[in-house]
Amino acid sequence: RLEIGWTILPALILAVVAIFTVPVIFDLTEEPEDALTVNVVGQRYWWAYRYPEQEQMDGPAFTTANELHIPAGEEIFLRLRSEDVIHSFWAPRLNGKRDVVPGREHTWKLQADDPGVYSGQCAEFCGTSHANMRLKVVAHDEAEWQDWLDGQQQEAEEPTEELAATGFELFGSRCATCHQVDGSWEQVAEESPPAPNLTHLFSRDCFAGCIYDLNRNELEAWLRDPQRKAGSLMVIGQLSETEIDQLYAYLRTLE
Repeated sequence: RLEIGWTILPALILAVVAIFTVPVIFDLTEEPEDALTVNVVGQRYWWAYRYPEQEQMDGPAFTTANELHIPAGEEIFLRLRSEDVIHSFWAPRLNGKRDVVPGREHTWKLQADDPGVYSGQCAEFCGTSHANMRLKVVAHDEAEWQDWLDGQQQEAEEPTEELAATGFELFGSRCATCHQVDGSWEQVAEESPPAPNLTHLFSRDCFAGCIYDLNRNELEAWLRDPQRKAGSLMVIGQLSETEIDQLYAYLRTLE
């Protein structure tokens, strides 16, 4: 009788838990009507966010990296995939963990009730810099969201100031094989590893998987040695201090 009781009681408890849990699991993966959709791509060791053309954006598609920007108070629908190994998208204050498996598309929903910045992390061990694969969700009020959206939908302009213009040319020979800049450098080399779209780089607060603040000191240190983040796939070769100043002057125009 004890053995039967020990079997039936846990089964009943799990059945009750399942009654409340299973509908929620299906609800979290079901695409809501009229929700903003963002395509999320995980790769070692950073996140890309692609905003496809849709009614809620009223403008062209664009791609950004590391920071997921959303309107506060609205449900957001995520389509997630991986370029290489298993990752896990996790913004603890907004939702649970969602594994992202190569060769499959996963769906997920999140919502920030209030404007603010919500930190997150890849929650599945994915290699050398797993702990450095962070993410940030920035929730905007209505006016800020529209301002951010309008800015992201603009293409970059070629700089005219001398130092930045020289950096623009240097970027084309040293960086544009991997990094795309809409309006200037549209195509990357086929053999290029995944690299962030830099069209509006300085509209962001962080880079390199959101482990470095986006400022002159950190960016120039990165250009000197991208391997300061273990496992980085960026290969740029040795740059002189003058070339670093030129590249920074150009990158600073990407707002």
